[in-house]
Amino acid sequence: MVGFKEPHIDLAQRYFSYLAKRFPVMCASDEFPFLPRAEEASQYYNRLDNFEAGSINESTMALKEFQNKFNQLTGCNNDLEKLIDRFQLNSGYQLCYILGSYEIKRLKEAFSNRIGRV
Repeated sequence: MVGFKEPHIDLAQRYFSYLAKRFPVMCASDEFPFLPRAEEASQYYNRLDNFEAGSINESTMALKEFQNKFNQLTGCNNDLEKLIDRFQLNSGYQLCYILGSYEIKRLKEAFSNRIGRV
């Protein structure tokens, strides 16, 4: 169907958009492994991440709401750590992670002169 979005894809896109808008510097950088890289962050280079107490409280509440919505989509409230551990114990996951990591490092080295950083 044209224009039809799966609920989990729509929610994920809204989540990444929210992070990109609230934390554009961190989402545009690979120096913060706890935040995903979000392409949309490039639209907000004119602002800095806001770490004032009120802003952090708003972000925390919004992120908890996203977490609840993700849990509703999965139909459960599983502990995130348990879910991550389940994937980490899977040898296919580990292989894909290592190969992906190797490929990213290889590409960074190959194109570092073009992008100006490693």
